[in-house]
Formats: sequence, structure tokens, C-alpha cells
Amino acid sequence: MAGILDGIRVVEFAAMGGGPLAGLLLADFGAEIIKIENPIGGDPSRIMFQPRERKIPPENHSILYEFSNRHKKSITLNLSHEKGREIAYKLIGTADAFFSNYFPRTLEKMGFDYENLSKINPRIVYATSPAFGKYGPDRDKQAYDPMAMARSGMLMAISSTDEPGSMVPGAMADMMGGTFLGFAVMAGVLARERYGIGQEIDSSLFGPMLWAQYLNISGYLAGNETMRKVPRNSTWNPMSNSYKCKDGQWLYLIARDWPELCRVLRLEALEKDPRFSEEASRAKNRGELITILEEAFAGKTRDEWIEYFKAQKAGLIYEVVNNIPDLTDDVQILANDLILDENHRGLGPIKMLKFPFNFSETPVATARNAAPSLGEHTEEVLTELGYSSEQIVQLRNEKVI
Repeated sequence: MAGILDGIRVVEFAAMGGGPLAGLLLADFGAEIIKIENPIGGDPSRIMFQPRERKIPPENHSILYEFSNRHKKSITLNLSHEKGREIAYKLIGTADAFFSNYFPRTLEKMGFDYENLSKINPRIVYATSPAFGKYGPDRDKQAYDPMAMARSGMLMAISSTDEPGSMVPGAMADMMGGTFLGFAVMAGVLARERYGIGQEIDSSLFGPMLWAQYLNISGYLAGNETMRKVPRNSTWNPMSNSYKCKDGQWLYLIARDWPELCRVLRLEALEKDPRFSEEASRAKNRGELITILEEAFAGKTRDEWIEYFKAQKAGLIYEVVNNIPDLTDDVQILANDLILDENHRGLGPIKMLKFPFNFSETPVATARNAAPSLGEHTEEVLTELGYSSEQIVQLRNEKVI
């Protein structure tokens, strides 16, 4: 069965993390993604985040590039050359959508702004995602993932103190920004199919980080209050907290019934203790209670606690606190098909994340094509656009491609 976006052609003029992830989403849904790259070097992410220990012949492969660009076609164009821009315009004229994460001023200078491209292709769905959006004084301000995390308030939100938290590994703003951009393009294509119109869509890295804090920001907008944040060892409700087990593994616990928690943890003597018998007193004496619960959880390994809770038929809600290496063996991740296997031509057998949803009739693509080598599909695309073999050779000699 074809993917949802089968037959949709999208031109990607994007680099690094967020932009290419949008193309990955669209490609996994079945769209044809043609990625325009500079003939010299291409997407800078090709040389970033290379494995430090594993030597991969015939050349090192960037994890960021490989995982964000599967299923795509790569065409190299020198866009500073008039002929290079001419080819790009001709390609965009055949496309359903175009997206980019470059600065607005860069796109305008190259003639890749919406006003110009919509003249070439009036039905084009055109989407951009500069760091801080298309408008305002900082629309062309250079920024990376940490800057979007910082300005959006996310670095403070993830901290349990009054100081900014450390960066979340894995470029969260890039990943969120790219996902939002991809869905925006899909919505634009749907609107075009329904109403026959092309349109401009502007997004950012900054905006999705605000959306990720929807409840907290909405609370402030409604009543000038933000949600409280406190360290784990002084959280106001010790019955909802993470606890370390005997083997160094962690469990997150939510207990709704104090007497039951006392019974299950064999702390019956505390049930009537005035320090802890009421919610308000537990909050007031939370430091003492957290220490007591920490000592209790240190008595068994995590697996022993889980089996014990099951045997007790306890009404406690609990969950393992995973580290990244734990995820590859998580039974729920495997059962819901959230990791796909690919036999990569350069990397060999590898595992990759799949977008976290499944469709019964129009499946999201599993392993199909590895990320393309630089310019791998240049001749194929140019031939389709009507260029002859002789013209392609000439373009290569002129360093246009």
C-alpha cells in the first residue's frame, strides 16, 4: 500500500537538524524529497556527530545526517551561479512543496522567497523555519538549538533550581522544530488539494519550544502563575517522586492512598504519625518523608520491587526510569514498532527510530533507502527535467552541479 504522501514531490533546501527532520517526516509518509545541496561539502551535518569508536568504511558517517535524511534524493547545485538557480527554479516548478530553514534574508537574496517562487509555481506550498520566525528584529539572527531552548524558557523549565538547566542532549529544539515544520507542510498540501491554493507557511525553532510548555505558559497567561519546580529531594508531594532502588535503578512512584503506601512498604507505624498522616503535614515534613521512602526503596532491586508490587496487587502507579541504552530492549517500544531495522549500505545492520504512529491502511515507511551520498541523484533529476547527457556534462564542467 502506498504512503499517505505518495506522489507528492517536495524540494528541501535545508541543513543541519531541524529542517532535514521535516523532510524525513514527509519522506517516511511517502513523499519524494529532493534535497538541494552545495556541490562543495553539501549539508554541514554530513560531517557532524560521527561515531567516535566505530570505524565505518569507506568513510565516516554522521549519525545526524544519516538518521535525518533517509529516503531522500540529493541533487547538487551551485546556487551562486545563474544556471544553478535556473535549474532550481525549474525543479521547484514541478514540486508540490518547498521548505527551508535558512535565514529569510538569504532566501530573499537568492530569489527563493515566497513572492518569487509563487510566480514560478502558483500552487506551491512554501514553508520556512528560521530560528526566531520570519518577522521581528531577530528574524535573521544566527541561532542554534541551545538558543531556542534558552529564549523559549525551556532551560529554566527543565531546571529544578533558579538557575538554567543543562542542555537536553539530542537537539530537542531542532527535533521539535523539524517535526512541526513537516506537519505544517502536510497541512499545506492538504489545503492545496482541497481548495486548489498554494500558500506561505512560516514556523521557527523558537515557537515549538513554547508549544511544548503549553500548560505552564497558559497558566501564566491566565493568572500570572507558573508551575512550581523543586528538586526531587524536596518535592512537595513525596508520594509522587523518583526513588532509587538497591541496584542503582530508579522507579517513578505515584501513590494516591497514604495508608496503602504504608502497608505495601511495611511502614505501618507511620500511617497515624501526625507528621505524615495528612497531605498538608506530608508537604510540610517532606524532607523527612522522602528520606524514609528512599531508605525503604533501597531495600530491594527495581525488578524485585516490580514483582513485589504485582504480588501485593497494590494500587500504586509506578514506572521504570529508563536511560537511553534501556530503550532498545523496552518491550513496549518493540511491541509498538517504534524502532526499525535497516541494512545500511555503509553502516551495515543498524537500528533507527520511526515516527511514533502507525496507520493500518497507509503505513509509514520502514527502512527503504539510506541517506543519499552528496549529489547522488543529480543526473537522474536533471534528466527528468529535460537536460541531455551533453548538457549535464557541460554543467558539471562549469561547476554548476
